[in-house]
Amino acid sequence: MSYRVVFILLVSVCIIQCKKEDRNTEECPSGGNSSGAITDTCNLHPELCAKRFNEVSYLMTHNAHADLADFSSLAANQDGDITEQLNAGVRGIGLKVYNTSGSTTGWLFCSGAPDNLYVYHGDPTLGCETFQSVLNEIKAFYLDHPKEVIPITIEGDAPPGEVMAAFAAEGMDEFMHEQDFSSTWPTLQSMIDANKRLVVFMDDGASTDPYPKIHDMYNFIYDTDYDHQNPSTFDCEKFRGNHTGGTLFTLNHFITDITPQQDDAAIINDVSFLLPRARSCWAYNNHIPNFVMIDFFNTSDPLRSIDSLNLNGL
Repeated sequence: MSYRVVFILLVSVCIIQCKKEDRNTEECPSGGNSSGAITDTCNLHPELCAKRFNEVSYLMTHNAHADLADFSSLAANQDGDITEQLNAGVRGIGLKVYNTSGSTTGWLFCSGAPDNLYVYHGDPTLGCETFQSVLNEIKAFYLDHPKEVIPITIEGDAPPGEVMAAFAAEGMDEFMHEQDFSSTWPTLQSMIDANKRLVVFMDDGASTDPYPKIHDMYNFIYDTDYDHQNPSTFDCEKFRGNHTGGTLFTLNHFITDITPQQDDAAIINDVSFLLPRARSCWAYNNHIPNFVMIDFFNTSDPLRSIDSLNLNGL
């Protein structure tokens, strides 16, 4: 048997296996690449390059900064830091950012100047990091992965002007996409070509203190309810945001029974649970879930469901 035939057979086996797993990963060789690595990708997949930003699903981590290594288990929502999340295929970062000015507790436990921005979850005594350290992690990944588009959602009381200044201080403002509300979203490929691959949304003050590169979250986005103590209460109803004109859809998919629940994440992050719910909510709202917001990204491989949404559709 010739080497050409052997190679074709190996390629075929890999492609079949990837489809079987609902994953189209970079380990599967394409016909024109003898090294086995797909180089022409957008957010891990060549099929996404021609899709518009709001036609793609992104695995997004809820309170991405609050990981078990740095935060109390009472507040930690993730089982790995932001660098680990991005390396694992997470492509959306959900943050809570605060200015600790005027907060004695925040200033004491965040150990810095009172006018600095910090990320924490609920109470800084349970864990706290500088916003700058978070941006450093995102920037490092951004620079090393020029084919990836990364949405970031920011909640908390930090003023948009200070958040914008923090991005600028890290030299990240030049990477931020600016979207006019009335315009069609660009394709991932065009965002990659322009090197405008960060898309930032804020909920607090963005509508009254506008900065063009910080988008008013609940004007662009609508979401499902986030307050669930057990999976039986999940639904697909629109909750916050622009129910009629929003062009992006957040599917909140995590359990908080007083504290984050990793045992529940093992169930609801699994493809057997997450994918049917995501497809059901896609059909119900007539829109692909863009930001699938989860806890404990490293539990039960939720990326399988995101890949299936993006590659196999409804």
